[in-house]
Amino acid sequence: MALKVGIPRALMFYDYWPLWKRFFTELGAEVVFSDPTSKKILNDGIRATVDEACLPIKIYHGHVLNLNGKVDYIFIPRLVSVKRKEYLCPKLSGLPDMIKNNINIISKTIEIDVDWSKNKKNLKKEVYRIGKIFTNNPFKIIYAYNNALKELKNYRKKLTKGFVSEDFFHQATMPQKKFVLDDCNLKIGVLGHPYLVYDSFVNMNLINKLKKMKITVLTPEMLSYDIIKNQVQKLEKPLFWSLGNRLLGNVLYYQEHQDRKLIDGIIYLVSFGCGPDSLIGELAERWIRKNSNIPFLLLTIDEHTGEAGVDTRIEAFLDMIERRKKK
Repeated sequence: MALKVGIPRALMFYDYWPLWKRFFTELGAEVVFSDPTSKKILNDGIRATVDEACLPIKIYHGHVLNLNGKVDYIFIPRLVSVKRKEYLCPKLSGLPDMIKNNINIISKTIEIDVDWSKNKKNLKKEVYRIGKIFTNNPFKIIYAYNNALKELKNYRKKLTKGFVSEDFFHQATMPQKKFVLDDCNLKIGVLGHPYLVYDSFVNMNLINKLKKMKITVLTPEMLSYDIIKNQVQKLEKPLFWSLGNRLLGNVLYYQEHQDRKLIDGIIYLVSFGCGPDSLIGELAERWIRKNSNIPFLLLTIDEHTGEAGVDTRIEAFLDMIERRKKK
């Protein structure tokens, strides 16, 4: 009987799930994703963490609890760095330790240290280490990993073309439909970390609400890494947050090409209590307001955020843009 590997549907899940799923499946495991984020998952996560934890961390705890005891293993990666000289949030690097100290884990855990700031060879050693849980054949492990990398590359290529299915937020399936609509009224950039942009419970179904209004949604992943890299090189000092670079690269790109009318406005999602967000969101807003005339709305989200209030702000923002375009 195949071993079940549970993957929490939170944090960097939306960036890497095709890689993880393909890798474990190739090794003969049955991959189980936690349920879509819900009020119960959020409340369970809140009870399991300290009050000072940010919303995404609380939700991640809830997803681990959703899988706990239902699978043989729960995959909890320790993500330190995924690009040379860049880092992810410190909470991601300490995630396995937080989970162990906050939750009584019934299932076993699979941890992998991803730190490209050191050497890629360390990652291969980690891949072999966790692969041995399922097989002692090193060729099968490296074959599974190479296929997983191809899957991830294909996934990201589709994201840059705007392919995201309507059920992507609720089911981990490969993107099939485009955000880009042929008969759109407006083009709005929804910027934020993937766990804010692609989790419909967290963002209160923002993407689907915009699509129902026939608004084309542009997400951060639609710009290629080369474009992002070119934009952030214009900064006076390098920014060592990978996700921050992605978001600032988007802001700088749309700001630089505002004469091409690539975008009608930006809705920028940040999580209350997030250190990097407090800096990056502020920089993004200042640069847009100082160097362009692109309408900009900053939405701060936590577990107390009310949907009615958010809807009112978004509707007012869109109404302002439409009136502006008519002038």
